[in-house]
Amino acid sequence: QDQVDNDRLDAAQATVDRVEGMSTMSPAELVSVDPTLDEAKAARLIDRAKNVLSRARAMVDAEGGVSDVLVTEHPASGYRERTQHNANSAEATVAIATDFETAGERLTARLAAGKIVQIPIANTPASAARKLIAHMQQLGANSLNVAGNGIYTLTEKLGITQAQVNQYVYDTLKVVHDTVKLAKIVTGGQTGVDIAGAIAAKRLGIPVDVTMPKGFLQRGADGKDFTQTHASVLKQTNDGAAALVDGGKTKQYDVK
Repeated sequence: QDQVDNDRLDAAQATVDRVEGMSTMSPAELVSVDPTLDEAKAARLIDRAKNVLSRARAMVDAEGGVSDVLVTEHPASGYRERTQHNANSAEATVAIATDFETAGERLTARLAAGKIVQIPIANTPASAARKLIAHMQQLGANSLNVAGNGIYTLTEKLGITQAQVNQYVYDTLKVVHDTVKLAKIVTGGQTGVDIAGAIAAKRLGIPVDVTMPKGFLQRGADGKDFTQTHASVLKQTNDGAAALVDGGKTKQYDVK
């Protein structure tokens, strides 16, 4: 709090990052870092770090530059609980994909039944935007859950990169936002379309809630899950937003 009050936001973020790192350690790992501790005291410090982490993040986010991007860790490590949370947190859901029969897409369709529109990524951004605008106007919605294929599916079937997915989703949501005036975007933070939704929201200045499975879990282009940190997800979002281009022509993607 002292660091925030004295405009030392970089130092405050570094403190939060250290607390986050401690919260992921085992007592033995913390003792190896600080041999003055015994495992019982280390365990108490780790528990305290876990208890204060979300409040410390909120304090820093409210003061300095990331208040429009809220990244949280769902207590469950599986994808189902996170998917349910996100479907419940917005008035409409869009699924952008090339394969709507993956386990993740079937789960999203079931949990967001009645308020989901599925848009093939083979559509142009303009066509995708028209469909999404019509869907949101029909529901009277101005908050949106952005879901879709992960980068592992999009790379395998279309050969496209995360940067290309980011640009496609941004070009689509920019048109939607001009008409609907999106109040909030929700995403699950997965690679591919999910994180592209957060990146587009960041660039457009739309508040975005990124709720990820425990461990800030993502799945790479190789299909393997890996854990992230709160700081690394924020960096992924900010760097992706900075790399977006306005006024370009997004390629139309066809299944190989």
